[in-house]
Amino acid sequence: MKAIMKKVGELPELVDIPDTVKAMKKMVDGPLSLVGSEVCTGNFIVDREAQRKGKPFNCSIEGRKFYGTIIYTGPWVGDFTDAGQDAIKRYKAQSNYGNLGKERWVWC
Repeated sequence: MKAIMKKVGELPELVDIPDTVKAMKKMVDGPLSLVGSEVCTGNFIVDREAQRKGKPFNCSIEGRKFYGTIIYTGPWVGDFTDAGQDAIKRYKAQSNYGNLGKERWVWC
């Protein structure tokens, strides 16, 4: 599955990940929480206990603070889906222009 992943202190990257809850739990290192985007059509997948566990601040997205690793996927339709082509195009454009940052999420 195509997704955009951002680890703490690193640039976001386009990745292929397994479409399983088990794999995503391992990637975010905790129980999953699905947070709908208010701007894009997809969802952010995060460790729902990241802040309580003391994981480092990652970045602010749409006015929300996220801690730990973030995975952006497409809309939830009873299963996880690929990040939308529009989000991937914006991600690639921002990457090509050097606009991606370690502290921000910029393609939505």
